[in-house]
Amino acid sequence: MEIANGSLEIFAALVIIILLVSMYNEKNSDVFDRSLTIMVIFHLMVLILDALHWFFYQQINYPILMILLSVLPTVLSLVVNSIFVFFVIKFLSQRGPISEKIAIPSILLFAFSILIWTIFIMLNGVSSVVNVQTQFDVMNYGWGYWFGHFAWASVCVIGIWMILQCHQNLNKKERWALLSYCFLPLIAFGTRFFWNGPQIFLSISLSLIWIYAVMQRGQRQRLQDRENELIQGRMMILLSQLQPHFMYNTLTTICGLCDENPKEAKEVTANFADYIRHNLNSLTQKSPIPFVDELEYIKTYLSIEKKRFENKLNVEFDLEVIDFNIPALTIQVLVENAVKHGITKVKKGGTIKVKTVEELNYFEVIVSDDGIGFDISEIQHDNKEHIGINNVRTRLWMMCKGTLSIESKVGYGTVARLTIPKGDIKKCQ
Repeated sequence: MEIANGSLEIFAALVIIILLVSMYNEKNSDVFDRSLTIMVIFHLMVLILDALHWFFYQQINYPILMILLSVLPTVLSLVVNSIFVFFVIKFLSQRGPISEKIAIPSILLFAFSILIWTIFIMLNGVSSVVNVQTQFDVMNYGWGYWFGHFAWASVCVIGIWMILQCHQNLNKKERWALLSYCFLPLIAFGTRFFWNGPQIFLSISLSLIWIYAVMQRGQRQRLQDRENELIQGRMMILLSQLQPHFMYNTLTTICGLCDENPKEAKEVTANFADYIRHNLNSLTQKSPIPFVDELEYIKTYLSIEKKRFENKLNVEFDLEVIDFNIPALTIQVLVENAVKHGITKVKKGGTIKVKTVEELNYFEVIVSDDGIGFDISEIQHDNKEHIGINNVRTRLWMMCKGTLSIESKVGYGTVARLTIPKGDIKKCQ
C-alpha cells in the first residue's frame, strides 16, 4: 500500500510539473497568477516529500529524518493554505471591493490556527506529532499531527466563508473552482480515519489544476474582451476620420439644392439621415451584420455622392450571393476609397463595381474601380491616408478571420478583394 501511495503522489507531482511549465509559458505577471504559481511550487514540494515518506519510512534508520519527512509536508501545506487565503483575497479584490470585515477576520483566524499549532509543538515537542520507534519500524502519529490537520482544515473553512460572502463577484465556474480547494481536502480529510493515504494532497492537486484551468479561461476571455474594445475604439477613430469631409460636402450639396431643386434636397437630406443613423448603429455592432444591410448603406452613400458628381460617378452591382454576414462598414470603406482616391481623381470620372462570389469555403466581395489607381506601397508607408484600409483588415481578421487584398496600378484603377471564410463567419453570427 505504501508503494501505491507514493506512486500516486509521484504521478501527481509529474502532472503539477506540467502545470508549472504551462504557467511559465503563459508568462503572466498578474499578482493573483503569481500567487497561484507559488502555491503550485510549494505543493509540488509537499508531494515529493510525502512520496519519499511513503517509499522510505521503513528503510531510513534516522528518526530525525523520518520526523522531517512526516512533519514537513504538513507544514508546507499550511504555507500553501496561507498563500491560498492571500490568493482569494487578491482575486476577490480584482472583481470588486472586499470588505475589511471579511479580509481581516480571515487572516486573523488563519494566523491564530497556525500560532496554536506552533505553540502546541513547542510545549509538547515534535514527538507529539510523530513518534518513530526504530526498533519495530513503527511510526505513531500523535495528537499534534491531528491537531495540525485540524488547523489546516480550519483554513479551508475560512476560505469557504470568504468565497460565499463574496460570491456575487464570481461567476459560477470561478466560485466552484475556488470552493473545490476547500471542499475536496475536507472530504479527503474525513477519510483519513479509515484510510491512511495521500488523498488530501491528491485532492489539492486536483483543485489547483481546476483553479488554473478556470483562471486561464477567464483570462483569455478578458483578453478577448479587451481586443474587442480595441476594435471598437479603432472603429470609432475610423468613423471620425471617415465622416468629416463627406459630411461637409453633403451639407454643401444640400444647401445648393435647397434653392435649385427642393425636391432633390429633401431626398438627399433623407439619405443623409439614413447615413448618420447607420453610422451610429455601427458603433454598437460587436458582431458581423447581414450583407444586405451593408449593401443598403453603400447604396445610400453612393446615391448622395452621385448628387455631387452626377454622370462622373457610375455604379454597377453583380451580386451572385447576398446571404452572408460581414463586419459593419468594411465594404463602405472600400467604396469610399474608390470614390475619393480613384474616380474623383479622373476628370471624366469612372465606374465602381461591387461583385460578390460564393466559393466552396468562403464568400468573396470584390470592389473595383477604373480610376487613377495608386502605388500599393503607400498602404505600408502612408498610414494617415490609408488608415481606413488598415482598420478594415484588422476588423475582418479579428471578427471572422477574413482577409483583405488590394491590387492597384497607377493609371489603371484598383481591385480590392474581401474574403470571408464560411465556417468562421457562422461562429460570429
